[in-house]
Amino acid sequence: MKYKREVYLADYAGFCFGVIRIAKIIEETLAGGGEVYALGEPIHNPIKVGEWKKKGLKVVSRAEDVRSGSTVIVRAHGVPLSEWKILESKDVKILDGTCPLVRKVYDKADFLLRNGYFVIIAGDPSHPEVKAEASFLPEGKFKIFTGKNSDIPDDNFRRNYKKIGVVAQTTLSDQLLKNVVIPLIGVEELLVFNTICYETHRRQESAKNLASRVDLMIIIGGKNSSNTTKLYQICREIVDSYHIESADELNPEWFLGKKKVGITAGASTPDEVIKDVINWIETLS
Repeated sequence: MKYKREVYLADYAGFCFGVIRIAKIIEETLAGGGEVYALGEPIHNPIKVGEWKKKGLKVVSRAEDVRSGSTVIVRAHGVPLSEWKILESKDVKILDGTCPLVRKVYDKADFLLRNGYFVIIAGDPSHPEVKAEASFLPEGKFKIFTGKNSDIPDDNFRRNYKKIGVVAQTTLSDQLLKNVVIPLIGVEELLVFNTICYETHRRQESAKNLASRVDLMIIIGGKNSSNTTKLYQICREIVDSYHIESADELNPEWFLGKKKVGITAGASTPDEVIKDVINWIETLS
């Protein structure tokens, strides 16, 4: 898609279906009245979450903080098993906003476990999605590898297991998954489920292709968003790139001598924020 000031928007950018799904749940629930909580930031976009808070959404980090008689919406990334148990013990209405593709990771990991595989989760152990996924697996039956630097399976690890199964954080990059899987080649039984979200894959490929054709990339999305950060990391390896949350962060100096500007956005970035950025760039003299 091309704009009059040589601004190009990636073919795949902005809200994914999982974010659209939970956004609908939140909007409809808030419209219905009553006390509404979100357990964890529902999506990784402070602008959109801020809008929901103004409409009455109460975001809490612990299930204990949800009041009886209220409605609680589980974040798109899911929540740990311990939090689920607390919610289920309380007098609250639970609306599960966990992305179906995150749920798929749970299902695949459970399949591997039931069939005697040691489970590897390829992903960031500090990310809420991975924390939630790991909480459903028995201690000693799984390990998390990031795929970064030397954080990959080594010879000692491989020798300890005959059957290894792999699942991936939905927002992981293809390269990081490869970094985890390739060292496992040669294991007696290796079963890999590529659970990277196809929306993530399409956004990454689209951003990579656009970055190769422009002089500058602007990546829009929450600074706490894993998938947005990965888009930025991919683009900056190709061309000058900047990661922003809104048009307020744009700097005219970035555009000096740049004839073609590419824009992409994370899966939690609202359309109106993308439009604001495009409008800002088009008004540059």
